[in-house]
Amino acid sequence: VTSNGVWSMPMPTASYSQNSFFLAVGYLLGLTIVMAYLYPTSRLIKLIVEEKETKLKETMFIMGLKPWAHWIAWMSCSLLIFGVIAVLVTNSLSNNVLTYSDPVYLFWWIFFFSTATVGFCFALASLFSKAKLASIIGPMALFATLLPRFIFFGYNRYEASSAKKWASLLPATAFSFGADIVADYEYGEIGIQDWNSGEGDYSFNTSIGFLVFDTILYIFLGWYLDQVVPREYGSARPMWFLCTPSFWCSCFFRRRTRRNHQATESATNLSATIHGEYSDLAYTNGSQSRAFSSPQDHETIDNGNLVPRIVARDIVKVYSKKKGTIPAVNHQ
Repeated sequence: VTSNGVWSMPMPTASYSQNSFFLAVGYLLGLTIVMAYLYPTSRLIKLIVEEKETKLKETMFIMGLKPWAHWIAWMSCSLLIFGVIAVLVTNSLSNNVLTYSDPVYLFWWIFFFSTATVGFCFALASLFSKAKLASIIGPMALFATLLPRFIFFGYNRYEASSAKKWASLLPATAFSFGADIVADYEYGEIGIQDWNSGEGDYSFNTSIGFLVFDTILYIFLGWYLDQVVPREYGSARPMWFLCTPSFWCSCFFRRRTRRNHQATESATNLSATIHGEYSDLAYTNGSQSRAFSSPQDHETIDNGNLVPRIVARDIVKVYSKKKGTIPAVNHQ
């Protein structure tokens, strides 16, 4: 470049074109998509907390619903809804805005942000007991996870990669870093492809990887906080319950007891088949069960001479409250 502003370049130079739209507003791409998720986030958090507030969750547990089944049901419904949102957002962007990028890469990028948002909703819902308050705080918290991205405003993908990775533990920030990379490639009318998705110290693949990690992290936090946060009914576990041998031993004991019970039941049925006979066929809930009768076809009558083998006495169960304790079973 000369002093009078004239510059030169070697010949020949390959032709290229640039999309000035992304030079002007490319940094707003991540912000715009995150804001589109604020309302679905508010609705999901409200539904989760509303189930606790109306005591519907405890009622289902009393009726015999397993906690793992409850979690799977909520996760399946939430991922289905947010998966549909990811498809719609991908279709809109790939057809109208990000026309040069591979739609498959765009879908997985947006889909894993959706799954990370679902995990974030479950983690946040564990901290609230009022649905209206949670529906207001939830979108604000999701938007707050986007703010660290603006600390790195003006940095390219080769700068401050370590700090960016720490900031990517927040799902909206990790998503926004990926949006900045997409905007850079769309500015050059190249788009995200398989051959350039791994370029840079903080690449587009890095953004997707952290969104997957955030999904696992926040789902785990949602389960953990649901166990340790005090609630109106029932007792919460201590914060260190994962480090206690009793937690892991109880899990192993339940599995072993289930196997022993199945083995005992099979042996009982076999003995009844050999020494007894089928007395009737019963149908319960659409499944066939067989009742066996002994050759005597009589029930033993207690004549007062039987000695109890197991006796439970002085049973106590107390629930702790802020204003004291409430005895549920008092020395029965």
